[in-house]
Amino acid sequence: AVALAYGAVCSAFMYADLHGLPAFLPKLKKVQPKPLPTREDYAGLWSIVLGQNLCISFFLLPPLTLMLYRLLGVQVSSPSLPQLVLEFVLIGAAYDTWFTVCHRLFHMPSFYHLHKRHHTWKAPCAFEGGYFDALDFIVGNYGPMLWIPPFITRFLGPIKPTVRHDAHHEFFNVNHSHFGFWDWLFGTLVIGEDAAAKRRAAGAKAVAVEGDGSKADARAAPAPGDG
Repeated sequence: AVALAYGAVCSAFMYADLHGLPAFLPKLKKVQPKPLPTREDYAGLWSIVLGQNLCISFFLLPPLTLMLYRLLGVQVSSPSLPQLVLEFVLIGAAYDTWFTVCHRLFHMPSFYHLHKRHHTWKAPCAFEGGYFDALDFIVGNYGPMLWIPPFITRFLGPIKPTVRHDAHHEFFNVNHSHFGFWDWLFGTLVIGEDAAAKRRAAGAKAVAVEGDGSKADARAAPAPGDG
């Protein structure tokens, strides 16, 4: 959906660049004076934007994202409006932090060769926002848009710290951290279905122990007429 929306917006601006219509739209471009991009200029983008990064967006990253959701145990849900706003803000803040760190890193001399293609265009145009080498596109741009949300939902979203803390008191040796990341890393995070499974296991064990105790009592009880 993100890629389709991005493509639709860029197509509108490309049409404006090539045809100058609607007349007001090119005037909104706040960049240094440059001639408008030509068809030849745009043609130079297609092999990377459409041939490479569009394929990455549709065929590589979605399966990896689904695997991440499954690994983290995040399921589709309908959050309340306050929860939706909270997650939206957290995801935006996390993505911007990641993007800033990666962007500054890729501008360092040792890594700039990974980002140099994007700066081929001195006056950005439509679709130039997708003009990256594959690694730059996956790690620093589009990939985090897909991978950050499940982490936010798992650790900072609808699963509140108080829920994890309740499970810590219930099961004792789990959920030691506040936000859950370190517990996830060390295998001590217990929430949602994991917590429910532990409760079922504890209940089954209690029933089994009770059953064994009843059998032992029955064996120890004197038979009728004894004594």
